[in-house]
Amino acid sequence: MAEVKVGKFVAYDDDGSAVVILVFRKLIDTTNMRTGPGTTFSNLASLRTADGLPVSPGDAVTYEVVGTGQILRTRTDPDIAGMRQEQP
Repeated sequence: MAEVKVGKFVAYDDDGSAVVILVFRKLIDTTNMRTGPGTTFSNLASLRTADGLPVSPGDAVTYEVVGTGQILRTRTDPDIAGMRQEQP
C-alpha cells in the first residue's frame, strides 16, 4: 500500500511558533476485490511534521508530536477526516 499526502495544516506550540503538519492516507488497491476496479483511500490518516516526526491527535484542535511530547494547537478544526486529496 502506498501512502499519499492528502493535505496539510498549521498548528502552534505554546510559544506561538508555527509547525506544519502533513496529512497522509494509505491507498488501497481494490482492483481484485469484489467491490470493483480502482484504487481508494483508507479512512485512517497518519500525521507527521514537515520534518517527518509522527503526530498524534488529541482532540479536534490539539496534537502531540510523538517522541518529543511537544503539544501543538490549531485555531480551528482542520477537518482531517475530510481530506481526501492534496490541498494546494
